[in-house]
Amino acid sequence: MLCSLWFIFALSTIVWTEEHTLSLQDVLDVPKDELTLLLMGDTQYHYKCEPSNIPCKKSSKRCRESYGLDYYLRAGPFSNETVRAGQKECIKIESRYANRVQRQALDRLIAWMRYPPSALIIDGDLTDFGHIEQHKEFQNGWMTSFRLPIFAGLGNHDYENNINDCAFNFCAHTMLTWFTNYAKNMSLDMDYRRHVKSAFDIAYDGSFAYSTRICSVTGMNCAHIIQLNNAVDYETTFSSFLVDWKVNSAMDFLKTELKLLRDIDIPVLINMHQCEGTRLEKLRELIAEWIYETRNVGHRKRIAAFYAHLHSMHEAKTMCLHGVAVPFVYVGSVPNNRFSMLRISRNQSSLVGLAARDAFDVGEENSVQALGVIHDLWGNCPPSSHSFYPFVDDSKNGVNTFQKPVKSL
Repeated sequence: MLCSLWFIFALSTIVWTEEHTLSLQDVLDVPKDELTLLLMGDTQYHYKCEPSNIPCKKSSKRCRESYGLDYYLRAGPFSNETVRAGQKECIKIESRYANRVQRQALDRLIAWMRYPPSALIIDGDLTDFGHIEQHKEFQNGWMTSFRLPIFAGLGNHDYENNINDCAFNFCAHTMLTWFTNYAKNMSLDMDYRRHVKSAFDIAYDGSFAYSTRICSVTGMNCAHIIQLNNAVDYETTFSSFLVDWKVNSAMDFLKTELKLLRDIDIPVLINMHQCEGTRLEKLRELIAEWIYETRNVGHRKRIAAFYAHLHSMHEAKTMCLHGVAVPFVYVGSVPNNRFSMLRISRNQSSLVGLAARDAFDVGEENSVQALGVIHDLWGNCPPSSHSFYPFVDDSKNGVNTFQKPVKSL
């Protein structure tokens, strides 16, 4: 079933034409009433950059040569502790480079816009393993002095991958403890309960999903943001010191949220970290069921799913579910220096694919590249019921750079 579904995607790939290029000045000149959001994933301190991210790979060239590592940071057959330590150091160089370039590009883009975006959404894998050092670098790199509110989610590298593979499960404990405190500081109503039986017996129980509403400067356009974290169906239990954690599937949370939104005419943006295989199918079925059950409410449904996880992926697939176009979007990942901009207005919404470039190499005015745009994100269903839009870094496909605008007097 899934194989045939993706085969349909492959057959219905849309060739990029002029309709997918964009005026860069139009992107910067966001109307005051329009809601604009930035989306990305995988800050993932410390993980190597994508092989296709050549400037990032160049940053580790000297380190790799010093330890006899190849382009992909692989050691030879006779590696030792020194080489393995060097490998970790080279990975840190690449991770710090990719995050620096991404942060600086976003900072410039925000500064160039007359009306800056309302928020940045980070869809998981804030760290590579939940180590304290990695978490501190994430906080210093992104949660400090950023001009926009950041709505973050956790990914598999933040807790799933390190459970029972980190001393006392302290890595997962670190990330979830920070996450619950982050929710309080952001005044987010996160789905969890804290049970304190005694000072030596504390338990957390919930999906740790949350939702919030984000609006444009004028409040004319809003969207309902749902953050499911790692995956829609992920669940686990673990203990760390005197604290027990029970992470529940976010399916029930999502169903409840959608029921509450039955009669509300605003876009619904479902965020998570990974959405492949059976998880994609589960989400598709849940959304399709909601669309069918609310088919008579009197307004057109606008709902989309956003995720990251696969660093090389930066694309949008649109499925036609009961006559409604539903985008499923890989938002772009930091190791590949990609991100997306979502623009929402009453009559039309668009999705822009963007790439971050190192200003030291290309100049400040060329540090953000537009890779393409989907002009009508929630338009009519595609003729084949499915369509596919890749954001390709190729000058033949409408790649442009953001020229720093001259402010009129």
